[in-house]
Amino acid sequence: MVTASTQSVQVRNHRSPGQRAWRRFRRNRRGYASLWIFSILLVLSLFAEILSNDRPLLVHYQGGYYVPFLKAYPETAFGGDFGTEADYNDPYVQELLSRDRNWVVYAPNRYSFDSINYFTDQPNPAPPGNTNLLGTDDRGRDVLARLLYGFRLSVLFAFALTVVGTFIGVLLGALQGYFGGKFDLLFQRFVEIWNAMPELYLLIIFASLFQPSVLLLIILLSLFGWMGLADYVRAEFLRGRNMDYVRAARALGVSNRAIMWRHLLPNGLTPVITFLPFRISGAILALTSLDFLGLGVPPTTPSLGELLARIRVALRHARAGAPQDAQGLFTLAGLRVDLAHRRVLLEDAEIHLTPIEYRLLYHLTRNENRVLSFRTLLAKVWGREYTEETDYLKVHIQHLRRKLGDDPQGEPMIVNERGVGYKFLRRQRAGAPRRPAP
Repeated sequence: MVTASTQSVQVRNHRSPGQRAWRRFRRNRRGYASLWIFSILLVLSLFAEILSNDRPLLVHYQGGYYVPFLKAYPETAFGGDFGTEADYNDPYVQELLSRDRNWVVYAPNRYSFDSINYFTDQPNPAPPGNTNLLGTDDRGRDVLARLLYGFRLSVLFAFALTVVGTFIGVLLGALQGYFGGKFDLLFQRFVEIWNAMPELYLLIIFASLFQPSVLLLIILLSLFGWMGLADYVRAEFLRGRNMDYVRAARALGVSNRAIMWRHLLPNGLTPVITFLPFRISGAILALTSLDFLGLGVPPTTPSLGELLARIRVALRHARAGAPQDAQGLFTLAGLRVDLAHRRVLLEDAEIHLTPIEYRLLYHLTRNENRVLSFRTLLAKVWGREYTEETDYLKVHIQHLRRKLGDDPQGEPMIVNERGVGYKFLRRQRAGAPRRPAP
């Protein structure tokens, strides 16, 4: 008579090693939940073009169907004026696509990783809002879109680097461990010399010689990422080649290739499988670090490291307060400035300024009738280490001009290729009327 406990033992014995390992893994609740979270995020990132795109998924216009996220269409195809690709975030184009029973299916997030929100009312970087759920960076690009695309790039890069590094490490470690002798001795000396090479300096040199790309990073990091794994595989093959089953296989005339592939490799994969998750996380960290330092992928490519670098710059700029040598309520080049609340007081209104805008106004008016170069102004506002952020400075200058009611084509603030100049006092003395702030 077969009892229930006997049947359960028989079922357990019929399970494969993989099934038993999977059941053991499922008992680890945190690890199992982490696997599901990572898998969901990875699958979502693989469909980033559908979830976050500045091009609509489907357009029905005058009886025809268009798929803009797969094919670029000129604005004239939808009744516009220009023959260039349509900007679907432009209110004019949106109005064209909503007329006469036309309809559009947009992505859940209407911005791609490289699209800039030109129609925001706030200076960049903008805080989270209804339009940009996670805000924008200092260039006006959607943070959520760059986070989604950057996560996909980092994970796929890690997978590719792990596969290449594992293949090279297993191959070279197996050859060393199986053949041993002089081959192992000489190759170990080569590994020691190669391991002493300054990897970071080589990356800097290659980044200056070649155009940065994902493929170049995979090649460079693969040249140094195989050595740690090769040592463990070498030790496993050195131990296994003296086993009785390997000697029996040699006595039966089995080839070295078959012995390494069918007998030694399956028994030597324990360290390989153990280190795989760490190699993947290490590859993600390597790409993020290199991008943060500016040695990774091109600046236009979305990546987590580039996003962190932009956040660091934004935080550095946000901490830039008003100058320390001015206090209280005072007159600055004809403007009554309230330093405590960072605002400009007019006769019938008040203009609130951000810390960056206040510092710009402060230094421009202190150097009235003098053109300051962008580098000089950046050094005064943020410090010498940020003299390359001219695009960021120009965005804030434009927002400041709009707040002060200045015509971008005229005085009092002059912006040209040389720099920025402020001529507010001279204009006031000349009796020119001042337009109210919007």
